[in-house]
Amino acid sequence: MEIPLTRNNLLNAWLHALAIPIAILINGNLITSSIESSKLDSEYVKMALTILNSGNNQEDEAVPYEFTDEQKALRKWAVRLLNSKSPEKFTLDEQKALLKVRYPLKIKWVSPMGPLNFEIGQPSKSSANSH
Repeated sequence: MEIPLTRNNLLNAWLHALAIPIAILINGNLITSSIESSKLDSEYVKMALTILNSGNNQEDEAVPYEFTDEQKALRKWAVRLLNSKSPEKFTLDEQKALLKVRYPLKIKWVSPMGPLNFEIGQPSKSSANSH
């Protein structure tokens, strides 16, 4: 038995035919936005770790290193950023310790795109051999 092609049935068929591609388009856009956001987050984390590791090139580790006001401000930003991106938040004591760190940091950060390993402060073996 055929359904008569009334105006409502025809409109309903068109709406159903258009709904699927529109849903696919919206979901694809949401997934792409999520991936881009994860990439941006990882770049900010790298930048924060680089800032926290600045001042580590001092030759005599026994001599305390005094950060400039600008470096202190950037380091506070870096700690806030790392804390906001971390699933496990830093305590106040941990945040203070991060502001004073002067040694290479080895951090493994798991993002939605997979684990990211950061080793900041020491040249890699390949770059050390090339100099």
